[in-house]
Amino acid sequence: MLEQLLDFELDKKLNQITQDSNLQTVVYKLIKKAQAEGWLIKLVQAARKENSGNSELAAIARELLSRETYTVTDKKPNIPGSDKEPDNQDKIKKVSYFSRVTIVFGIVVLTSIGWTYYNYTSSVCMKYKVPNGIYFYAGSTTWALFREKVERSIQNDCPNFTLKFMQHPPGTNASTFGIKKLLQSQVDFSISSRNLQPEEEKSKLKQIPVAIDATAIVFNYDLNLPKSGLTIDKLRSIYTGIIPKWNQLGVPENLQISIYEVRNSSYSFLVKQEVLDGKDSAYKSIPVSSITEGVQKVKENKGGIYISSSAHLVSQCSVRPLPLGQQENQLVTPYQLPFIPSSECTKDHKNQPNILAFRNGKYPLINRLFVIIKPDDDRSQESGQAFANLLRSSKYQEIIKESGFVKISE
Repeated sequence: MLEQLLDFELDKKLNQITQDSNLQTVVYKLIKKAQAEGWLIKLVQAARKENSGNSELAAIARELLSRETYTVTDKKPNIPGSDKEPDNQDKIKKVSYFSRVTIVFGIVVLTSIGWTYYNYTSSVCMKYKVPNGIYFYAGSTTWALFREKVERSIQNDCPNFTLKFMQHPPGTNASTFGIKKLLQSQVDFSISSRNLQPEEEKSKLKQIPVAIDATAIVFNYDLNLPKSGLTIDKLRSIYTGIIPKWNQLGVPENLQISIYEVRNSSYSFLVKQEVLDGKDSAYKSIPVSSITEGVQKVKENKGGIYISSSAHLVSQCSVRPLPLGQQENQLVTPYQLPFIPSSECTKDHKNQPNILAFRNGKYPLINRLFVIIKPDDDRSQESGQAFANLLRSSKYQEIIKESGFVKISE
């Protein structure tokens, strides 16, 4: 596409040159900008590289690159070995040639790269009824793995649809914060990593699923756990204080179980709902400020565990995700087998989420990511539904998948 060619080949952003959606205007402004700033030849070279089979563009590139072109000015051209200025007829000829190249190149771009850009941008924005304007949203920090990338991609695809994210205050649940701001009409839609609760549903909010995630538990690599994982009953016993030490689970050391958690996180909330049947934990957890700190604490504490999003934890190289199940003979890993140990784990070779188990529900702690809207508010309905529809499209589902989440549908 045209914006990709400019970004990758010329390190330029199309939306900084023009935000027009009319292709002819886009091509005209692009060529005018390239001509004014002196990178038209580079643009032709990049287009030639992108469209190597286009004979017309190849001819333009050869002719343009073989000539020295300039416009009529009062300044004498720099002609080595001569102080003689070209006559007016020669100047007109060169200027006429330059204009012809510009026009023909515009037509070529219009019918090749540019058409791809126009066809995709126009069709995707119209298909999902993407509105024009500036829209505000807030919510889940779980989305941080792909939120900014999605924003940049939307800005390229639908440049007149501008998104502004509102950060949540420290110590508050980000999903809940976003939903409250939506109810207060301070944002147009919100994003969440948990289901709407009954009291929120009473407000006639609508949740639209866009990805699948899971709650994962990580533990220290040096902990010699005799079983391959934990049942939900055992996990419940840890949280209710019935099992406070690892030796009660067969570990040969008398280690205290230390639960680290980001207070008021959606994943602590999910454990409360799915493991503790809605009751508060009787075990006093140790608060941490972020996922990074939680992972670091478990790495340092042999008896520690930390609970958060599988997308954030499964790929970690310094701690190990814990298999979970309803029965000991039905334990399911949150990662794909075979497991990649710490010694082999690298940035480009690391554990991936167990897509099949998350999709078919065999892994016991599943949740989804949602876009939350107010259907009775036209602005919220229009912008939030468009945002959700974009995220559910194949292009954005790939971005979500690359970030460690599971596509909502194949």
